[in-house]
Amino acid sequence: MTIIKSICIAVSLMLSLSCSSDNSSTTTQDPVTENPQEEPQNLEAEDIFDVSYGDHQQQAYDIYLPANRTTEATKVILLIHGGSWTAGDKSDMNYFLPILQPQLSEYAIVNMNYVLANETTAAFPNQITDVGAVIEHVKNNASEYHINPTFGVIGLSAGAHIGLQYTYAEDTNQDIKMACSVVGPVDFTDPYYSENPQFQFVNDLVDEDAYPEGTNFEEVLSPALQVSQQSVPTILFYGESDPLVPLSQANAINDALEANNVTHQLTTYEGGHANWSLASYADLQSKLSIFINEHL
Repeated sequence: MTIIKSICIAVSLMLSLSCSSDNSSTTTQDPVTENPQEEPQNLEAEDIFDVSYGDHQQQAYDIYLPANRTTEATKVILLIHGGSWTAGDKSDMNYFLPILQPQLSEYAIVNMNYVLANETTAAFPNQITDVGAVIEHVKNNASEYHINPTFGVIGLSAGAHIGLQYTYAEDTNQDIKMACSVVGPVDFTDPYYSENPQFQFVNDLVDEDAYPEGTNFEEVLSPALQVSQQSVPTILFYGESDPLVPLSQANAINDALEANNVTHQLTTYEGGHANWSLASYADLQSKLSIFINEHL
C-alpha cells in the first residue's frame, strides 16, 4: 500500500490537486445536528471521523461532507480498503481522497472499516454484511448529514471483492448505482486460484453455519458469477502482471458484464497489484471521475 499511496500523492502534486476538505471542520463520532426539517444554505465542508455503525470497535467509518451539500443533490461514494480480508484499515484509502475530491467535489465520501477476519472471526458473510450496515447507517442519518443516500462503491483488492459481492448479490434495496473494482478478485473458481495450493483460502474465511449445507463457497462468493442484467454500471482497473489478482480475473468479470449487457469499462495498466505509473493513475482518475458523474 505504501507504493500505491506514494504514487497517488505524487499524482495529486503533479496535477496541482488538493483535498476539498483541507479547509473543513473536523468532528469525531457525532453527526451534524441541525434541524433535519430545514435545509440549511451554504453549509461548510465537514469531516466526521470514527462514526460507529455497530457494536464492534472496527465497525466505524469516516465521512467527508462537501460544502454547499443538499439532501437532493449530494450523493455518496463509499470506499472499501483491501488487506486480504484479514488486515488493513480505512486509513489505507485516504490516498483516494485527492484522487476523487478535486473533480467530484459535490459528492460526500464515506471511508469504512469492517471487522477483519482472524482465527475466531470469519470474513464471510460478515464483511459483506458490514457494507450493508454502513449503508443503512448513512441512510438513517442522511437528513442530519444533508445528503442524498444514493451510493457508488469503490473497492481496492479484497475491498473490491467485498463491495462487488454486496452490490451484485445483497443490495436488495438498490441503494448502489455504480461500482468500481481496483484489482479486485472476482472469480474463485479460476484455476489460478482453485488449482494453486497458495490460494486455497476461501473456505478458511467462511462461517459455514451462515450458508446452506453443501454450498459451493468458491462459486457463491465470486462476484463475477453473481452478475445479472440488473447489475449496476461497473468500472474496472487491473494490472497486466498482477501476481495476486491475474488478468484472468479482469476478463472474467468483464465477460460477465458483457454477456448481461451491463454498462461497464475495463482498463488494464502495465504493472502488478496497483503499483502503476503516475500516468496510469492520472488516467484512472480521469476515467473514474467521468464514470461516476455519468452513472451515480
